[in-house]
Amino acid sequence: MDISLIHAGLAAGAALAVVPLIIHLVMRQTPKRIVFPALRLLQQRHQRSTKRLKVKNWLLLLARMALVALMALALARPALNARVPLGDREVPTALAMVIDTSLSMGYVEQGKSRLDEAKEVANQVLRKLPESSQVYLIDSGVPAVPAAVSPSAARKRLEGLELRAANRSLNLSLERAYEALAESRRDLPRLEAYVLTDLARSSWEPGQTIPGRDRIKERSGREAATYLIRLAPDEFRNAAIVGLEARPASEPEADGRRAFELVATIRNTGPATTRLAEFLLDGSKRGQQDVELPAEGQVEVIFRTPASLDAGLHQAEVRLEGVDPLPFDDRRFVTFESSPAFDVLVLYDPDPDDEPRFIDATFVAGALDPQATGIPNRVETLSTDQFDGRIPRELANYSCLVMNNVARLSPQAWEQLAAYVRNGGGLVVALGRNTDPAEYTSEAARTVIPGQPGDPVSPSGGTAFGDLVDPSHPLFFPYTREIAADLANIPVFTYREFRPIDAPYVRPLLTYQDGAPALIEATFDGPQVGRVLLWTTPLSRRPTPDDPDAWNEFPNPLAGWSFLALMQRTVPYLAGASGSRLNYEAGEIVILPLEPSVRAASYLVQGPTDQLNERINPDRDVSELIVEGPEALGQWTVLPTRGNAAASEQPRLGFSINPRPEEANYRPLQAEELEALLGDPETFALADSPDAIDRVQRTARVGREIFPWLMILILVLLTAENYLANRFHREHAAASPAPARAAA
Repeated sequence: MDISLIHAGLAAGAALAVVPLIIHLVMRQTPKRIVFPALRLLQQRHQRSTKRLKVKNWLLLLARMALVALMALALARPALNARVPLGDREVPTALAMVIDTSLSMGYVEQGKSRLDEAKEVANQVLRKLPESSQVYLIDSGVPAVPAAVSPSAARKRLEGLELRAANRSLNLSLERAYEALAESRRDLPRLEAYVLTDLARSSWEPGQTIPGRDRIKERSGREAATYLIRLAPDEFRNAAIVGLEARPASEPEADGRRAFELVATIRNTGPATTRLAEFLLDGSKRGQQDVELPAEGQVEVIFRTPASLDAGLHQAEVRLEGVDPLPFDDRRFVTFESSPAFDVLVLYDPDPDDEPRFIDATFVAGALDPQATGIPNRVETLSTDQFDGRIPRELANYSCLVMNNVARLSPQAWEQLAAYVRNGGGLVVALGRNTDPAEYTSEAARTVIPGQPGDPVSPSGGTAFGDLVDPSHPLFFPYTREIAADLANIPVFTYREFRPIDAPYVRPLLTYQDGAPALIEATFDGPQVGRVLLWTTPLSRRPTPDDPDAWNEFPNPLAGWSFLALMQRTVPYLAGASGSRLNYEAGEIVILPLEPSVRAASYLVQGPTDQLNERINPDRDVSELIVEGPEALGQWTVLPTRGNAAASEQPRLGFSINPRPEEANYRPLQAEELEALLGDPETFALADSPDAIDRVQRTARVGREIFPWLMILILVLLTAENYLANRFHREHAAASPAPARAAA
């Protein structure tokens, strides 16, 4: 443990401890020896008393010497663990200041947000710095290492900081702060890093140690002090809309259209309260409800769109009215598409030898039945021998075709499917025991099938579905985690080996736990984008395990719900009604499909405000429009600006941007989590409030002073010295005999 002295020169005063000894030696009188024979009997007693008196005198002498030494040491103000031998003086400093600009810093208390308070505290620290200091002001939303500026310039930059919906981890920001300090000027004796934050757990990556502090000492030979300034509210209270989903109502209209239900999840932190929730559709208010929010709980609120909702893109909003200390999460947005009923054709093999092949169609048809699921589909089943008579014009009427465990098709049928897919159709192929690999590798089939089927594979003990190769795919998102967890528990006894062709338009979407492909997607360019989804295990099951066709438990509702969910999402995806995600979190890359036949040369991306406009000129051969990381919360629209005459027929494009739900769930970091991030508690200082900043600065710069303890010890020694002196002198006076008078 290191010890430093604020006034090291005064420590030399400890040498004055010898003064009492010198005085004692100088003032000591040589005793005169007088022999009184009559007092010989008292001589022995006198000798014993003299020995005791010498011991007491030495104790008194030592107490006085210690008193002088401690007073000199106290004036030098020693401190433990002082890292910078500069005391508490304001010296030129290299200072990296990280300002948390995440949305939780918008919490308002006593008319002031946490970000406003962070700016005040930052100004307070910067005003004390000499102008020769270097300041690195780091916005947590933009954690790149900024150029060093003077304290006055840093104060001006503070004024422009704003809350950012797309924020980065404070781990990264603090790491950048250490990098900046490592490259600071060598003539600056003091290095300090400040983090001004509410310590919300959502702004950090707990459990990951922040590197960079050791790098400072390696590069410059100096050490840096770290200060965490916690600006959390005294009592967190908030009502937040943490989820908003649009889903078709359960009862369709006669023409297949249906109303949509907007389901808002509202979470309350704090005591029970009542809030007014309003529903807006395409910019117009369509309803409102008084919502009773329980203490520390959440409720679901459902709004319903009109039954006559037009087909196409729609944008809705649910918002909470009233005063709330955290306003950003009082609104949530959703974009969805309303479509007429989808026509789906399910192909199955005819029943040879009374074998019940029709069961391969019933599972898919049942999953897509509008009466059972509420999804607007009209499902038709057809045997493959009947299908050979169909022509491409008739196939174009179907939004999606499904081939489940089909043995073979005629060359004419494969040609029909190829023309259907290349004109924007969607095809689902599921391989099973009945599938003939030779038929699926024929010249006609290769125009549709994106690879080569092989023999059945039956892993010992079975397997299950494994990783989602593309978790952001519209089939899985936004329920990626839930779908992956459910698929991982579904038994798969047999699947067919499949080798996808090596082409950019072919990609795996899902694997088995042994790494083999389970779901592959292929896309085909044409007037519209066509897609093929190929499963390597059938989309049907058999009730008896010893049945040769019992390859999996995927469609079994007792095994999981993901079969139903994926079938429901497959049809609108292949139909182009949900070709991409329409709802994103702030900062995510937005990908929107473009129809090749009506593609414009330029698109105008418009944000929630007039200032948020961006013009994008995509390449001619691209099928997707990419918008790089929009951050503004709200509804966004995309409009074609110029191109061919057909560009006006481009379907309306748009999307919604929402904050991360975690931002509304305020949970502060705990002490053990801070230690995991920053290391030993002695390596950083935490100020629980702005008022504690001076104290933690003094502790980190000076160390923990021993001065108060030395003063207590001095008081104890003064008391002891006074007590010993009085007691010893009193005893000496009492023991001294009265002087004898000389005889006359």
